[in-house]
Amino acid sequence: MVRGKYATLASLNTPRKTVANSDNLTHFIEPEERIPAKMKKVGTSPLASPSPPPPPTPPTPSSPDPPLGTLPGERQPSQILQRIWTGKQGEVIWSKIGPYKMFTADLQSLAPGKELESEIVNVYISSVLTMSTQKCHIIDTFQMTAIWDGTLRGMRKLDVMEWDVLIGAVCKDGHWTLVAMYPKEGRAVFIDPFGATAAKIQKCKDSTRAFKRKKMGNLSRWLCATIPHPRQQDLTSCGVIVCKIAELLLSGDPMEFDVTEEGINSIRTQMGSKLVEDSDDLTELCRFCGEESSPSDAPVDHWVVSLQIVGLNKTRNSLALDGTLSSIMTIKMADLEPCFKWEPPSDVLKASKKDTGQYNRAHRS
Repeated sequence: MVRGKYATLASLNTPRKTVANSDNLTHFIEPEERIPAKMKKVGTSPLASPSPPPPPTPPTPSSPDPPLGTLPGERQPSQILQRIWTGKQGEVIWSKIGPYKMFTADLQSLAPGKELESEIVNVYISSVLTMSTQKCHIIDTFQMTAIWDGTLRGMRKLDVMEWDVLIGAVCKDGHWTLVAMYPKEGRAVFIDPFGATAAKIQKCKDSTRAFKRKKMGNLSRWLCATIPHPRQQDLTSCGVIVCKIAELLLSGDPMEFDVTEEGINSIRTQMGSKLVEDSDDLTELCRFCGEESSPSDAPVDHWVVSLQIVGLNKTRNSLALDGTLSSIMTIKMADLEPCFKWEPPSDVLKASKKDTGQYNRAHRS
C-alpha cells in the first residue's frame, strides 16, 4: 500500500510489514525467458520433434587387473625393464626360477653400464641349463669361487660323476669368469671375458682338479683349456658376457655375439626379458616379500617379536626352551593381512608387554 511518500511492504511468507520511502522503490519488470538461438531455430522448424534419448551404453567387459607393479599397456618384459632401469618401479618380486627370486633391485643391476649381481648370474645360468642335451648342474657363484680359492666347505652330497657338466661363475676382485667342468671327460673349460692367460688356465686346472680329487680320490688325468670367444670391450660387461657364453656353451650354438655397447645393452634386455618370461607361478607369493601368502580362511602361526620392549635378549646357558621369547610370543591368528599391512592389535601389544616383563625379570643378570 502506497500513501504519499511512504509505502507499506508485506511478505507472503510472514505477517510482518515494513514501511519504506517510495523514492527508494523501482518498478518491477518480469524478465523474459531467454532461449538459445539454436533452440529457437529448431523450435520453429516444422520438422522439429523431441529427439529420442540416446541408447544406453552397454557395459564394457572388465579386463583382468594388470600384474602388480605394472601399468596398463606395459606388460611386455622390455617395457617393465625400462621402468625398472629408470627408477619408476617399486620394489616387488618379478621372477622365481628354482630357488632364485628376482626383485626390482636385482633386475636394476642389468641396466646399461652396471655390473651384474651374483643373484642375476646364478639365476640366468640356472635358466639355460635345459638348453643342453647333457645332464648339467649349476654350482652357485659362492661355491665356485670357494673352489677357485681352495676353501670350499660343504657339497658333500654332490656326486660329480652323476653329471655331464658342472658349471658356475667365479667372482674375484669384481671381475666375473666362467668355469665348466666335464668330470666324465676329465677336463675343464675356463673363460675370462678379457681373454684367459696361461696363468689363469693353470689356476683353473689346479682348482678344479683338487675339487674332483676331493670328491673321487686320485686322478690319473685332468686337463683345462679355454675356447675362442668375443672379448670384453668395457669395464662393466664381464657378468653379461659370462652369462651369454654359458648359454652358448650349453646350447652348442656358435660362440658369436656383439660386444659393442649397443650389442651388450641388447643382451642385457634379452636376459631380463627371459628371466621375467621364464618365471615360475607367482600367484601364491607375496609380491613384496616373495614369501608364500597365507590363505585368508586358514589359521596360521605368527611369531611376534617386540624388540623395543625387550630389555634382555641374548643367548646364554641359563635360557631354557620354555623361557625363550619364541615360546612366549606365539600367537594364533586368522585372516592374516599381507606382511606390510599387518599391525598387532592393542590386546596383543598389551599381553606382549606383560610377557616380556616376566621374561626380563626371570633372566636378569
